[in-house]
Amino acid sequence: MLPPFALDKLTPQDRTTLRRWYTVVGGVYAALAMSVVAVVVAQTDLVPTPGPGLLATGAVAAEHSAMSRCAARDAKVLARIELAGDTHAVPGQQVYEAFVAMLEARALCAAGRVDEAFALYDNAAAVPVQSAAQ
Repeated sequence: MLPPFALDKLTPQDRTTLRRWYTVVGGVYAALAMSVVAVVVAQTDLVPTPGPGLLATGAVAAEHSAMSRCAARDAKVLARIELAGDTHAVPGQQVYEAFVAMLEARALCAAGRVDEAFALYDNAAAVPVQSAAQ
């Protein structure tokens, strides 16, 4: 930036050129600012505003609770099936059937049929596991 009164030392032709450059640079900044505003306005139109259909209700909260209970049960059953398979305490066919039952229970949980899913999880968890001491 030029110090104050530096323009006094410039020729009239240089002052005119300098004013022209200031105008061009100001126009470029103004166009850039307007394009940023246009992009922001366009993006806000794309974001949906939450309406009555998008608000969380008690049913949605209950569904999340059921899904978390299903996930916890699934993790326990899966660990038990893996342990039974690793220790070879159970025939492979029985481990396979327990795994298929667990997959069916997952599908039932996803469909919202939690009670039926828990019954299947209990059947899948019935795979006997031989302890390391035996």
